Formats: sequence, structure tokens, C-alpha cells
Amino acid sequence: ASPTVLWMADAEGNITYVNQTWVDWTGIKYEDNMGAGWINALLEEDRTRAAEKFLTDLNARRFYEVDFRITRRDGEIRWCIATGNPQYNEQGEFTGYIGACTDVTDKTLAESEVKLRNRELNNQIRQFEFVTGFMPVQLWTARTDGQVDYFNQRAVDYFGAQANEIAASWLNAIHPDDRDACVEAWNYAVNTGNVYQCEFRLKDKDQNYKWHLSRALPFIIDGKIIKWFG
Repeated sequence: ASPTVLWMADAEGNITYVNQTWVDWTGIKYEDNMGAGWINALLEEDRTRAAEKFLTDLNARRFYEVDFRITRRDGEIRWCIATGNPQYNEQGEFTGYIGACTDVTDKTLAESEVKLRNRELNNQIRQFEFVTGFMPVQLWTARTDGQVDYFNQRAVDYFGAQANEIAASWLNAIHPDDRDACVEAWNYAVNTGNVYQCEFRLKDKDQNYKWHLSRALPFIIDGKIIKWFG
């Protein structure tokens, strides 16, 4: 009645028991799973790896764990993780395994989707950095709370500092006479969603002030600001 597959193997690695759940999953008769028959339920590409891992752990008398795919009786392919705990008799002799097999298909697919999305996002970030890296203007992005979180290579070269250092101290590089107006204009834009625009003097890595025109637009999806690009 267990929703998890349960199984037993002897000291030589022969399967001596599987519960009804495994029979229901695979459609393989109980007796045909005995010995090494269980391996036939696995996808052919996974059989050798799963069997070799089983024999290696068996010979080492250690905890067994492996993932593999099975073809269910309805033809659907499912991901599983099998585990086995080594068993010993009163004389301390190894007698085999008692183990379980769990269907982890939904979890595996969810993790794969997250990895795919992260990989696609990282690719997009690298493309964005590549495009902005050689543009002849300082480009930056900011969160919805107004905190600047990205500077392109042109800005890094201008300030002579790393991007994270610039993000933490860029206001200090604005000429003191221009700072209040710059902050006021930025806060107004962040709070209202209006275009940000301000002229001010900005100190470079050689401590020289140069006039700049800074502009930023909110990036909006479904009526909500999710990023500022400047």
C-alpha cells in the first residue's frame, strides 16, 4: 500500500522483493523483477550507470543512491531516485539491502526549468553587458527604490573604480553645488515615474569635474515600473 517503491536485495545484489507499487508503475510481473530483472524497467540509456553504481556500492557495503528514468506501464517516462540501506545479521555479516525508490519527476522538471531560466537570464545579462560595454556614454540601471545597481564599462573607466564601489558612492562624485538639485530631481522621478533629467558636474578618476547631462527612463510592464535605465 506504500506510495513509495520498497525493495530488498541479498548479499550478491539479487533483488528478492519489490512491493506492489513497483509492479503497478512498471507493469512488470513481480517474479520478473527478481534477480537483475528490475533493470529492464529502466531506460536503456540509464541501465549501465544504475547497475554499475549498485554493484560498486554493494561491494563497498555502503549506502546506495542513484537516479534513473523508468518507462511506466502507460508509456510515460518518469525520473526516480533509488536508495538502499545495507543490512547485517547478528554475526555482523552483510546480508543485502532494504531500500526505496521515489518518483521525483515533478521536482526534477521544476529544477530543470529553473536552471534553464537562470541560464537564459545569465545569457541575456552577458549580452546586455557586451552591448553596453563599448557604448560611448555612461549607462546605468537602478532599482525601483532608486538604488543604482549597474554601471557599464564606460562609467567604470570614468570613475576609475569597480561598479559596486561606484554604486555606493556616486553621489559623492557630484559637485557639492549641484548635489542637492540632482538628488531632488532623482527622488521626484522615482516617486512619480516621470523622466529623470539633470545637468551636473561629475568628478572623474583624476579629480577633475566635467559637466554631464543625465537622463533616465522607467521600464514599465503591466503598468508597473520594474527598472530604471539611465
